[in-house]
Amino acid sequence: AVIVAGAALSFFSGASYMMAAHPVWDSVLLPLCYLATSLTAGGACFGLIASIKGGDPVPSTLFVLESALGIAAAAIIGAYGAVTGLFSSDYAAFAWGALVLSGVLPAVVGFVCARKPMPALLAVAAVGALAGGVLVRASMWLTMGMGIAAISVSLM
Repeated sequence: AVIVAGAALSFFSGASYMMAAHPVWDSVLLPLCYLATSLTAGGACFGLIASIKGGDPVPSTLFVLESALGIAAAAIIGAYGAVTGLFSSDYAAFAWGALVLSGVLPAVVGFVCARKPMPALLAVAAVGALAGGVLVRASMWLTMGMGIAAISVSLM
């Protein structure tokens, strides 16, 4: 129940920014980016805690799920960056950093740790995923009012 509430809060936080006055924000992909980065960061932190607490072994399915979340996050962040023009803006480094840190890194670490959990590697993924989430939000705020969006996707 807590995971569902956290996911809903993350999604609706992103959705609350959708407005036509800011073309980069006016995309259903924005709340999906918020959700994706929150899920990868939460999954990486959970995997880290589970691997260092001892006791029962961490099921490999947890890390397979983290890989899947990372792949989904990379796809969503990539789509958002492409649709809004963020990848070709002055803040492209933020978008690419978010894609790598919140998407690619957790996906690769999840795949590697599915065989043998490595707390140090999971710590890198957790910190990276958290930083990637900050980069998504920073890029959103830095582009406020710039109107760099070539295409505005609004499905709501």
